[in-house]
Amino acid sequence: MSAFAYRLRLEVRRGVRSLLVIGLLVGVAGGVVLASVGIARRTDTAFARMRGATDAWDVLVNPNNGNESKLRLDALRHLPGVARVGRIDGLVIYPSFVPSASDAFNLAPMLVTDREATYHVARPVITSGRLPSADDPRGVLAGRTFARQMHLRVGDTFQYVIMTPELLQRMQTAGSLANAQAILRDAPAELRGSARIDGIGVSQDGVVVNSGYVPTGLVFTPAFAAAHPGLEHPYWGAVVKLDPGTGVAAFTRRVQALVPHESIAFERASAIAQEVSDATDPDVLALSLFAGIVALLGLILVSQAVSRRMQIDAAANETWAAIGSTRAQRMSVAWTKVAFAIVLGAVAAVVIAIAASPLGPVGLVRVVESQPQVTADWPLLGVGFLAIVGVGLLIAAIPAWRWSKVVRDEPVPRRARVASAAGVMGGSVAAETGLRFALERQPGRAGVPVRATLLAGVTAVALVTMVAVFSGSLDHLVTTPRLFGSAWDAQVEVDNLNLPNGFGDGSGGGIAQLESQFMRVADRSGAVAASAVVPIGEVRSGSVAIPAIGFAHRLGDIAPTIAEGRAPRSPREVALGSTTMARLHTAVGRRIQLARNDHGTPVTVHVVGRAVLPGLAPYPGSDKAGLGTGALLTTAGWRTFSADFEKTEYVFRWADGGSVRSLSRVFGREMPSQLPLTVNDVNRPPGVISAERLRSTPALLALLVVLLLLVTVVNALVATVRRRSRDLALLRTLGMTTGQIVRTVLWQASAIAAVAIVVGVPVGLLIGRVGWDVLAEWLGTIAAPSVSVPLLVGIGAVVFAIVNVAGMVPGVRAARRSPAAALRAE
Repeated sequence: MSAFAYRLRLEVRRGVRSLLVIGLLVGVAGGVVLASVGIARRTDTAFARMRGATDAWDVLVNPNNGNESKLRLDALRHLPGVARVGRIDGLVIYPSFVPSASDAFNLAPMLVTDREATYHVARPVITSGRLPSADDPRGVLAGRTFARQMHLRVGDTFQYVIMTPELLQRMQTAGSLANAQAILRDAPAELRGSARIDGIGVSQDGVVVNSGYVPTGLVFTPAFAAAHPGLEHPYWGAVVKLDPGTGVAAFTRRVQALVPHESIAFERASAIAQEVSDATDPDVLALSLFAGIVALLGLILVSQAVSRRMQIDAAANETWAAIGSTRAQRMSVAWTKVAFAIVLGAVAAVVIAIAASPLGPVGLVRVVESQPQVTADWPLLGVGFLAIVGVGLLIAAIPAWRWSKVVRDEPVPRRARVASAAGVMGGSVAAETGLRFALERQPGRAGVPVRATLLAGVTAVALVTMVAVFSGSLDHLVTTPRLFGSAWDAQVEVDNLNLPNGFGDGSGGGIAQLESQFMRVADRSGAVAASAVVPIGEVRSGSVAIPAIGFAHRLGDIAPTIAEGRAPRSPREVALGSTTMARLHTAVGRRIQLARNDHGTPVTVHVVGRAVLPGLAPYPGSDKAGLGTGALLTTAGWRTFSADFEKTEYVFRWADGGSVRSLSRVFGREMPSQLPLTVNDVNRPPGVISAERLRSTPALLALLVVLLLLVTVVNALVATVRRRSRDLALLRTLGMTTGQIVRTVLWQASAIAAVAIVVGVPVGLLIGRVGWDVLAEWLGTIAAPSVSVPLLVGIGAVVFAIVNVAGMVPGVRAARRSPAAALRAE
């Protein structure tokens, strides 16, 4: 057996426990990092995988004129590039599980499909039960969100009444709940029936639930439509699957050309994908930060453990050198021994990552994988395994070379200036000694990782400060509507009086008159301090369709949120969201071409600002404005360029004492009783809703970082007490008391904490502010980092206290050790 193999076997046997500890550290840290990254990847790709598995539609076509539209399904089917088309019709029904007639007016969409939609194109992900048979007129699919709201379960049955225009008119004038119930009870038999919830599911447009735009409620089967041949459908839409390579913009232009004088609302799968991305990005970011912090924690702990193991083994180098061992041989033995532990830990990390895979995806997209299963992301695991081994071998090579030399104690270490200054200024012996232990590098076998300890402390405090900045800024974002585009407190939707197209008084003049009356009543109510009107539509710039809103003041001072530049003042000016700017390759100060989405000649307009827009859209099934998406125009500009979908929002800020109840009382007293007006809170974009769910995440990250600091400091103090036991024993022999020994260790801990706070807080503050600015611009909102000075002071105080508490245990142990025993060991 060669000398190398002999010593390697001897060293492995002697240090097997410490090698197992190193392998365990590598395995746990690497496993958590790989699992977090893997879950983040599954979360990021979940929606795309859902679309592929369900044959999801590429475009949803919504004719604004409903059944009066001249657009026909056969015409869509024969357009170039169309692979499959399915039709979905709207229903107006009164299900028995709805408590009152007024609640029925605000239900989620009730739909009935043909044999293509839901069954071939845009199949839902079934979260419970099964998809109803297309030949069963009683089977119903419930949307996941609607089922939760109404407490519906698979197997539930309910009675329903199909609402005709005549029956709806009678319901609106019933005057009391008893009269309404009597009207429903006496409805013709052909309008009454019973249905059964066969399944609960979610489609691609129901993964992210936009505030104010609820997804589908109930979906009835083709057999239901066949059983009711005279069924009236106030609106309809077509789900379209395009051939690969067919452009969505080209398809929408062809559709619009079929009915050039109608307004058609389109919902593009790409826009939904962007909404899902906005909603999942905070989850992916949180997982990535978590993985990064755990990786840093593991890197520090493993490097310290490896360095300590090699420092201990270096005590035998003088003996091995005496029998002819070279430095290269000694380094090879130390490095190879640790390599075994690192490779073993990397294998354990892969196993841990695979075992944790059922935890993903997380957040809103978890619903697309209703049955979590163990999966192995082999590309990630392969790269991760190699990265763990490579980084581990690299960090092991440095101490292996350093401690391969023959270790001899050097009598005169380099003095720390702070400790020397403390001695000159008359500081106590405990203070001077503790500062030397914390700041001086002691050569030889008594050395401790001073620089690594200070660096770890600074890193930990910087990370805690950075997390505090992110946490405060996140709280500020989700609680400040202005930052996500809603410079108001509430809004009232006015779209054909909240009635389906074709029902009630559909005359444009009557609707406009009631809208004007409603807004005058609200402005005079005393509950409103400032108000504006926001019409909603869509414009086009080249091949890019853009959700567009106008803005017209009515009362007081209320303004849209502008992140850069200013709001438009003339019809030839526009402010765009940051994502839309990027898609159009433009910026504030440049010019773009705008045209009506349905028809019209492009006109050059001036981009005067970057706007933060609220989540608004003409239809639930249409592209929606959001944080970085959309265009803001004046009302004159909106009339010039936007298709008219008869959708307007009245937005306002409350006056002192104003509330939903006070405004509703005014509406009930001065508006027609049959008008189902609803006052809503501001619409929050999906990204903000997701960010709010993560408000507790910074606390978890901060806890991990504090753990990093605690472990690092305790390791440093324990190593100091062990390595410098001779120095402490000599001090005890020269008369230092037990209390002074404890204070020496506490002074060392305090010095480490002071350096970490003085350097780490400013660094963390800088990184946190810059990072939040980048994130805010990426989200499309205003960069408004929130930094609490008392919180920063509190961080310093907590860090100082934790480090000193951690120093008590090794300090007491050092004080109790017998000087004679320590000197004998030396």
